[in-house]
Amino acid sequence: MGLLFILPKEYKDGEQTKEYDETDAEGIAFADGAYYVIGSHGLNKSGEHQPSRYFLYRLTVDPVTGLTGDLGTKDIASAQVTKSGNLEKIIATTPELARYVNMIPDQQGINIEGIAIKGGQLYVSFRGPLIGGRATIGVIGLEDAFRSPSASLTLLPPIKLGDGQGVRDLAAVEGGFLILTGPQRDQAGPAKVCFWKLGETSAKCHGVIKAGPDSSKPEALTLLETTDAKFQVLIMSDGANGGAPAIYDVPR
Repeated sequence: MGLLFILPKEYKDGEQTKEYDETDAEGIAFADGAYYVIGSHGLNKSGEHQPSRYFLYRLTVDPVTGLTGDLGTKDIASAQVTKSGNLEKIIATTPELARYVNMIPDQQGINIEGIAIKGGQLYVSFRGPLIGGRATIGVIGLEDAFRSPSASLTLLPPIKLGDGQGVRDLAAVEGGFLILTGPQRDQAGPAKVCFWKLGETSAKCHGVIKAGPDSSKPEALTLLETTDAKFQVLIMSDGANGGAPAIYDVPR
């Protein structure tokens, strides 16, 4: 498997040809034969709006091998990738989120870091903003997110994860969701894995002992196995050599 191109190098902006910046891909989920990837949908650290950060992607794969036959090139994205910019418009018209659109991430700006798919719904989790000091997760119909810029993102009741703690990743599991927590600001700090039932305002959390150095930031969570007693997950970290992959058992 080689490098997969989900965006071309250049795009048209009116009469001008411009180059895309980084995709800032943050969240990934798999459902019904396709991978879904989402950009942060927020300004960069300097407060610049970069169009490449504001896309949701669907990558279809072979149902047997799990691979894609077309990787694309630097000039042409893979033919098996569909992208949508609708969520940028939808977030900007969501009353609870609109005020945060033009803020940088470290000042409560919009910063999506995880997605999950369950029952045909796309769950979008935010590292920031924290609303009333609590973490934010929104839900929208999966197809609406791709097809309808006028669709609504419904924010679920804000979740108490701890002081300054937002969502670093999200995974759908039996009976609910697993949330990987971390500081809303771009800094190292405590991390937890929490089991959260849809609509509740609190979650059952377990602290994570970092596999990387104290300065590392656990960022990605993948469900490996579910038993009657536990969820087994893989966590990888930013700021650690090779991502410091580590397996954890989360009691149910």
